[in-house]
Amino acid sequence: MPASRSKSPSDPAAGEVWRALWGLFRAFGPELRRIAHSAGITLPQLAMLQACQQGSVTATELARRSDRTAPAITYLTRELETSGLLRRMPSTRDRRRVVFSLTAKGRATLERVHMEGERWDRDLSASLSREEWRSLARGIEELADQVESYPHAPDSAFAPRVGRRKRSSSRSGSRSESRATHI
Repeated sequence: MPASRSKSPSDPAAGEVWRALWGLFRAFGPELRRIAHSAGITLPQLAMLQACQQGSVTATELARRSDRTAPAITYLTRELETSGLLRRMPSTRDRRRVVFSLTAKGRATLERVHMEGERWDRDLSASLSREEWRSLARGIEELADQVESYPHAPDSAFAPRVGRRKRSSSRSGSRSESRATHI
């Protein structure tokens, strides 16, 4: 970290960043809920469907991918099965285990969510120039690096196990891997 950067937690500029991030998180919630609801599902249900997007998964894997508890997985998978979005079947590897996979209706629902998310992304993208977006992304990645490397970072909602990634840098210093996205 360059010497010109302050490490003081009481730095007013750092407080401005945290307030702005908190405002961003609060602003995203209603929009993400609106997008999920436009497809007839809730955000937790969307997380389950997205966790099954790459193929059949166990309840344990669903819990890990969506950062949810076993009782929540049981409740959500029942809801999604009842609505015809998710299918439960015995594992081909171990018949004692159950796996979940998307139905055609589940895939169509995810497609509607993704289309609505892309429409929102296009509208939002017009609000800043390409260089402003890149600069913002670099700043957020640098902040994420600091948070991830903080020695006392808890394994909690603020440091989820799911969606974390290791970054590598190219010669230009840009990030070559991105965070897992959910919309």
